[in-house]
Amino acid sequence: MSLGTTFAEAMEIGLGDELVFNVQGTRMVTFVGSLREIEFRNLSTRFFIIFPNGVLETAPQFQVLVTKTPDNATMTKYRSSVVKAFPNVSVIDLTTILQSVNDILKKVAFIIQFMAIFSLLTGLIVLISSLTLSKYQRLKESILLRTIGATKAQIIKINATEYAFLGILSAGTGIFIALIFSYVLTKFQLKLDYDISWLPIIGIMFVLVLTTIIVGMLNSRDVVNNPPLEVLRKENE
Repeated sequence: MSLGTTFAEAMEIGLGDELVFNVQGTRMVTFVGSLREIEFRNLSTRFFIIFPNGVLETAPQFQVLVTKTPDNATMTKYRSSVVKAFPNVSVIDLTTILQSVNDILKKVAFIIQFMAIFSLLTGLIVLISSLTLSKYQRLKESILLRTIGATKAQIIKINATEYAFLGILSAGTGIFIALIFSYVLTKFQLKLDYDISWLPIIGIMFVLVLTTIIVGMLNSRDVVNNPPLEVLRKENE
């Protein structure tokens, strides 16, 4: 006979072990000949125990048929017709179970998305705080550039480029770490196929880089719009 691996592990059974089944009062001695990996991610009929041909053909049997209906009205009509034609047939509607599972998965997905957005906002706050704290150092650099003859347009380009690279580095590092951990969680913990939707990731990275540039340029607006000496006086007051 063949056993599913999860069933065999739960029963602590291995290849060659002897099992005795009570089939309608008849004791049947069997031996485990193979173990099977059972796929639980689809709704197809699955069996933990499979007997070889020529063993259970004469025993009382049940026939299982799995079907799908487009809506509840069709399901109700189909179930009524089957029960009227075959009173000994039981029809089990899995719609409610599937809806409950789907609701649970949606709640889990919402929690994961909420934590991801919360972590993203926290990281954004930390990034903005670091930019604000380093404002004075960047002001000194910009003033030095103005003093040696840099134009307003050149300083804007230099600052924009610097903040763009800082935003790309910060966002890229965070997204890379998030992808690595999500891949490990999906493949090795949940044992699911890993699929990435790149459009939201690119959108998030673009927003982070743009936010970094805007915050940085706002910190540098005094140097760009005012003479270097005036900026130094304001900072030293």
